Amino acid sequence: RKHLPADVCEAPYTGGVQGPKSWARKAYDRYLLDYNVALEHQVYTQGKTYIAISDCVADELREHFGIKQNVRVIRHGVDAELFRPDIAADSPERVKLRAALGFSPTDVVISFVGVFERKGLAVAIDSLARLGSAAKNAKILAIGSGSVAGFKARAEAAGVGGRVVFVEHQREVAPYYQAADLF
Repeated sequence: RKHLPADVCEAPYTGGVQGPKSWARKAYDRYLLDYNVALEHQVYTQGKTYIAISDCVADELREHFGIKQNVRVIRHGVDAELFRPDIAADSPERVKLRAALGFSPTDVVISFVGVFERKGLAVAIDSLARLGSAAKNAKILAIGSGSVAGFKARAEAAGVGGRVVFVEHQREVAPYYQAADLF
């Protein structure tokens, strides 16, 4: 654990819960981190071949586990036709989903897909707030899982609560990418 970056050793701040519940959550998060680190050190050992999904993951295997050989990078395949903002801004499916989510035709929708804490939704919310009135039509569409209440509180505290829309984890995310303007 001492070799991990400091930001990985702490649960991300999402806002919200304080007091005994927050202490219990921090203790639980520390336990999970310790357990995961111990398990990773048993799993990631020399003499095996590893496939990483990015150069960053390959670098982490080298840096944190000392695996210098047999690390291959194979990036995710993406269907560029399926996972794209729809070319026709007025396509019926896009217009219908955007309206159902509460977006206007002039909103610039930025999709965020994944586990909120791990993928950095806090940074996205803070960035949206920093843009201020320069991007008043920009809104985040957060699709995935995580501490929704905590991130809603963070968005409210940053003054962008009405500009972040949460959708629970979806099996099919392509329509949400197509409804977005940026991702």
